[in-house]
Amino acid sequence: MGNKKREINEKFGTELKIARMRLNLPVTRLAELLDITPQQVYNLEKSDKIHNVIKYLFTLRANNADLNSLFDNVFEKRKYTV
Repeated sequence: MGNKKREINEKFGTELKIARMRLNLPVTRLAELLDITPQQVYNLEKSDKIHNVIKYLFTLRANNADLNSLFDNVFEKRKYTV
């Protein structure tokens, strides 16, 4: 992986972890909400392989896509609320 991709992945993973910690949300609880394992949460926060998803979402946002609506249309908000 190129250095730029690695840098973006690490920054995004760090921001995910910071957001979770600001919510005082333990990894185990987030894993429950997402229906994944705690290890998968850690992997997301390491962001090894999500560069293309990050770029995709960033491009949508940069072009004024309403990402909140996008997510609201896909997921039931109450299921994922802490």
